[in-house]
Amino acid sequence: MKKFDRALTAVYAVFGSFSFLTFLIYLVKLIFFPEDAQAVFAASFVCLAVALPAIFRKPLKKLLKRAYPVLKCAMCACLVFFAVSFGVLSVSFFTATETAAPDSFSDDTVFLVFGAYVEKTGLPSDILADRLDKAAEAMTSAPGSVCIVSGGKGDNEPVAEADAMRAYLTAKGIGEDRIITEDRARNTVENIAFSKPLIDGTGKGDLVCVSTFTHTPRIKRLCSRAGLSPRFINSGFPRAEFAYPAFVREYLSVVKMILSGN
Repeated sequence: MKKFDRALTAVYAVFGSFSFLTFLIYLVKLIFFPEDAQAVFAASFVCLAVALPAIFRKPLKKLLKRAYPVLKCAMCACLVFFAVSFGVLSVSFFTATETAAPDSFSDDTVFLVFGAYVEKTGLPSDILADRLDKAAEAMTSAPGSVCIVSGGKGDNEPVAEADAMRAYLTAKGIGEDRIITEDRARNTVENIAFSKPLIDGTGKGDLVCVSTFTHTPRIKRLCSRAGLSPRFINSGFPRAEFAYPAFVREYLSVVKMILSGN
């Protein structure tokens, strides 16, 4: 029994440290680049749920008595499951969606660019700018194509993401008559729901979604539910330090999608 308890302690130490550090990194990112309150709650909850049982191990053991080993087993199982599922999902980001060939766009193409954080200056963040650069390049190769920019105004943003995106694209030389603005969406589900009527209204048959590669697998699933069959342009992370927190954010989003159906 003591050997089993020592084994559980080792599992908790390894996988608990991984889980705690993962969500602590995400929490630090949220301080500088806020998202919604749910993200802060989720990251804080995991950090506390992992740290407190370790800090108060002796009082818990005394209080719970025979129930303590059961709780310890359950916690270890949850931590191992998180580590494995997080690793599998992270690997899948690199293979889940294929980027459309640059020469495959035509006048029948409508690009849907998903919004992201807008800086206090009103300019797109580096991640959003990379998406827009990819879209502008593709639109230049297909002069008759159009683009839908989708994203509302977050509580911590000076303007709607769609407005910042439109201004960025026009500065890149894309004509305003080729840009359709959707400025209400506050999440990926709404991006697709609010953009679908606009997509249908263009009369174009080739839909290409543009977003960061960690985001596109979820977009693909949500588009399928909405009856859309897009191709994708995958952008990356201009700043490497944003990559790992984005993996954590997307993991939480996938969990939420599975639990809520959205």
